[in-house]
Amino acid sequence: MKNSAIHFFMLLLLLSACSQKQKEGWEKRAEKLKGGEETVVSGTNADSLTEESRRFLNLQITEARTQKIVDAFETPAILKPHPNARITVKAPVQGWIKELPVQPGSPVKRDDLLAIIENPNNLGQRLTIKAPIRGTIMARPASPGAWIESGEPLVHIIDFRRLQAVAEIYPKDQQRVKIGQRVEISQNDRSASGTISYLSPTADPQTGAIEIRTDIDNSALRFKTNLPVTAKITVGEKTGLVVPGSALLHEEDHFVVFIQKGEQFAKRVVEPGIRSGDKVEIIDGLKDGEEVVTSGAYQLKNIAFSSAPAEED
Repeated sequence: MKNSAIHFFMLLLLLSACSQKQKEGWEKRAEKLKGGEETVVSGTNADSLTEESRRFLNLQITEARTQKIVDAFETPAILKPHPNARITVKAPVQGWIKELPVQPGSPVKRDDLLAIIENPNNLGQRLTIKAPIRGTIMARPASPGAWIESGEPLVHIIDFRRLQAVAEIYPKDQQRVKIGQRVEISQNDRSASGTISYLSPTADPQTGAIEIRTDIDNSALRFKTNLPVTAKITVGEKTGLVVPGSALLHEEDHFVVFIQKGEQFAKRVVEPGIRSGDKVEIIDGLKDGEEVVTSGAYQLKNIAFSSAPAEED
């Protein structure tokens, strides 16, 4: 019984030593990767990947190409009515409201009848008030038959065909944002575009964020206000080496891609730049025309990890 316990204890020490040695081997290997070296992935049994293995891994290859890429970033935004597309119609004179045919929620066109006010101080003259803009009656503070003073509100109208996307830009992106830049908003399967028309001169004292507003054409009334949207702000365009984003893998404190080298694949450390949609710029680590794995890269990474031996001292 005593001998069994000793053997078990020695086995634990051996396993611990192997694990530590393997860990040290991986640390040395990571340093080599950072130095620009490649790790060649031959296959699960030290042989080249067979066609059957490729089909099983669903490997897809794409050439890295120099092309234009849009420098943009996304931020949440809220759609609100445009300030110039909302108006409060006020009584121009005091008097009795003889007619007030509109109701909250009803649409009106420009020059539609809003109200008729009878002014008893002017021999019962009746004044007709018409809608100054097209839109929707959002509220009707006045009531038919009631007395109204000059300057008191009759109705509130909003034209929802003109909207603004309101977003907050935090300090890290503020130097990149300017009036006139293109903004694309999206919500589910709907999208629209506009340009930045306003940058707040003041920042939120708590977060340091500034407000920006983008004018959006909503003529088709596809968007509703007060609902969140995604705003993609284009801050520039450049030419660089581009690969699909699916080729890029994160590994510890760096990024890697797998490139095809004949019948083998090599893991290469790269430095990514800007991202745009499903594409990413590669600043360093790849050359134009090199073939990168865009589907199955994660499986190749697992093969590389499982087949990598621990380095000896």
